[in-house]
Amino acid sequence: MNDLPKNSEFVGILLAAGRGNRFDRKIPKQFFSLNKNKQTKSTVLEESFKTLLLFSHKIILVLPKFYSEEKELINLSAQITHKLELLAKKRGVKLKVIVGGKTRLASVKSAAKYLLEREKEKKEEKKEEEQYILIHDAARCFCHFRDIRNLQEKVREKKAVILAKRATDTIKIVSNVIKNENLEKDLEIVNTLPRVKTWHAQTPQAFQLKLFLESLEALEALENFSDEISDDASILEIVGQKVYLLESKYSKNQKVTYREDL
Repeated sequence: MNDLPKNSEFVGILLAAGRGNRFDRKIPKQFFSLNKNKQTKSTVLEESFKTLLLFSHKIILVLPKFYSEEKELINLSAQITHKLELLAKKRGVKLKVIVGGKTRLASVKSAAKYLLEREKEKKEEKKEEEQYILIHDAARCFCHFRDIRNLQEKVREKKAVILAKRATDTIKIVSNVIKNENLEKDLEIVNTLPRVKTWHAQTPQAFQLKLFLESLEALEALENFSDEISDDASILEIVGQKVYLLESKYSKNQKVTYREDL
């Protein structure tokens, strides 16, 4: 995999700003160590970063905002970030670290703001502009490099493509609003989705940079839009842009959400 060519067309955005409430640990899940029985420990974030590192010439890492009293987390974040900086330098990939927001959309906006400023600078300096972005969840540390390579090829054709897996369970819609994992006592089923049409959305999600920034601007212009989106493709869907699926064929690409997922 180290021999895979770097592609100057792609910028990677690694979203790691969540606090992982469902993971039920003091340490956010992206900072949790894997391979406990081995001398060399690697975190969920590091493994996700290594995957994205192979396909981007620059990575924007979006980290949580820590408060002054969270000294342990601040030190842990600094240690991991230093490791990532060394990995990026070794690979010849530029790394930019920024602070995210309380929601996924807020974190994506922070990354987009940086990209917009960067695009303006490049135009002034007449440098070649990046054309595509790969947005990846730090909690998905099991994505196979062949799936990402296929995703890159597909986004050049379709402009907006996400990795996904066919749903094997039947998906039910309930009447109750379930928020923050506080389940209501009575969950009434109001609809059943046709399983043949349902897919589990995954990351990375790939977009033509210009299209994504335009879609984000169009979303902000809408009245009463919800900022509680759970994936980045939703931004384009809401404003009427077409987004395509690409099946993950080489791995389950599962997301670390609960402790048992590890």
